[in-house]
Amino acid sequence: MFDNLNNTLVNFAKEVVRLEKRNLNLTGFSKKNRKINNTKNLSRGLGYRIDKAKSFFEITFTSKEDYALFVDQGVNGLEVQYQAPFSYKKEFANIGEIKKYVKSNKIKLRRVYVNKAGQKVNEFIPKNKKNIDTAAFLMARSIAKKGLKPTLFFESAFEEAFKQLPNEAAKAISDDMANIFANSFKNNSNINVTEID
Repeated sequence: MFDNLNNTLVNFAKEVVRLEKRNLNLTGFSKKNRKINNTKNLSRGLGYRIDKAKSFFEITFTSKEDYALFVDQGVNGLEVQYQAPFSYKKEFANIGEIKKYVKSNKIKLRRVYVNKAGQKVNEFIPKNKKNIDTAAFLMARSIAKKGLKPTLFFESAFEEAFKQLPNEAAKAISDDMANIFANSFKNNSNINVTEID
C-alpha cells in the first residue's frame, strides 16, 4: 500500500548503516588517531530492521556486537567523566573480551623501558600466555579508569542521512496517496477516470 514510503525508509536505513561503517573505518574520526573498528566485527555486525504496523513504520538499527552502544555513546570511567549514559562500576573492564582482542593479529605486544644510557627503548615481545594476561590486565584497568570517549559513529551517521529524509518521505507519501486514489477510482464502477496530460 505504501510501497514508495517503504522504499524510501529502506534506502534511508541502508544509508545510515553505510555511513556508520564509513565512520568506524575512518582514521581520525571522532578525533582518534586510529580507526575505531579494530577487529571489523563492529562494522560487519551493523544492520537495521523495519517493522510495519497499521499506522506507522518503525526502523530499528541493530548490531551483533553488544558493545556498539558503548562505543557510540561512551562510558564514564572511574576517574574520567564524559557525561555518558553509562559508567564503569568495577576496577576492571571485561578482561575476557580484552584477552581475545590482545590474542588477535590486530595487536602487537611491546615493552617500553629506559636503558642504561637513558634512552627510551621500545621493543616487541612474544605473545605468550604471561604477556597476553599482563597486557589484558593493564588494558582492562586503564579502560575502567579512563572510560571510553563517545565516538558518536551512529549518531552522526543518522543525522547526516536524516537531512534528506523529510523531503524524500513527503514525496513518497504523496506518490503513494496518488496511487491509492487512482486505484480506488479505477476499482469503483461509478467513477470514470480520464488521464490528463
